[in-house]
Amino acid sequence: MTFEALDDRFRRGGVLKATQLTEEYDFAVFQSRYGDAALPLFRLEDGSLEVFAADGALRPRPGDVLVSVIDAAALDETGPRASPAGRRRAAKAEGEPGPPGAEPKRAPGCDP
Repeated sequence: MTFEALDDRFRRGGVLKATQLTEEYDFAVFQSRYGDAALPLFRLEDGSLEVFAADGALRPRPGDVLVSVIDAAALDETGPRASPAGRRRAAKAEGEPGPPGAEPKRAPGCDP
């Protein structure tokens, strides 16, 4: 990865994102979620910073924080790579109903 290629990703709207890896959301899930739209840069583990290199020797584990550049299109909450939470937020913003029982509580005497 050259400086020019990294700069180009940011110019096209790339975003620096920190992702906490867990047992449920591990590096494999991260990779399947973002694919080539993510460029992992660093792994934070117990206060130490490790840099991703071309040899791919760095293996993030649950508990690590992964710092990556994510292409803007992959963060689009309505796109094919949108997370389930992102799709729910997008649906809510468009006025689609939520799950049953999710209606907001209203104070007595307030008009709906």
